[in-house]
Amino acid sequence: MAQHDSVCPLDCPDTCSLTVTVHGGRATAIDGSTRNPLTGSFICAKVRRYAQRVYSPLRVLYPQRRIGAKGEARFERIAWDDALGASAPSSNATAARRSCRTTTAARTAC
Repeated sequence: MAQHDSVCPLDCPDTCSLTVTVHGGRATAIDGSTRNPLTGSFICAKVRRYAQRVYSPLRVLYPQRRIGAKGEARFERIAWDDALGASAPSSNATAARRSCRTTTAARTAC
């Protein structure tokens, strides 16, 4: 078992530092580190359970398209190119409408 210094993967302003315990190539525990005096070894509940989400059998690993009515939880796996092709038009439209400030996935220049 080894412990590694890391940083929070979430996009919040706290910049928490982490101590990640790794066993057999997998994170087994995530704790707050004392390396950042501003957060003083505190981490939020989301990050404390981060390893459970990463290794969850329910984690979505591939793009999917809903094939049933909303709420039925029926999906089919689709190719990445199909997923990007389906989402790019709405991302581009949002970027154009909002002057590119709200999306980074848009393929248009701002």
